[in-house]
Amino acid sequence: VSNHYQVFTFLLNQAENSCPSDVNLSGTTGIEDLLHMTDNWGACDGFCPGDLDGNEVVEIEDLLALLRNWGDCNY
Repeated sequence: VSNHYQVFTFLLNQAENSCPSDVNLSGTTGIEDLLHMTDNWGACDGFCPGDLDGNEVVEIEDLLALLRNWGDCNY
């Protein structure tokens, strides 16, 4: 794991995100967030972009949550 990824993980975990489906923190839930999710599909250790429910697995429940929140986030 690169140091850049560790710093990003720390900052992301410290941020209070009112729109967890906005994986890339762009202000919207969109295709880039979906791509992050599919890149990390399956079981993971610790931080895992796209694991919206925090169960350390990116799965169908996370995908459905992302789709329910598609569009602009209200920060």
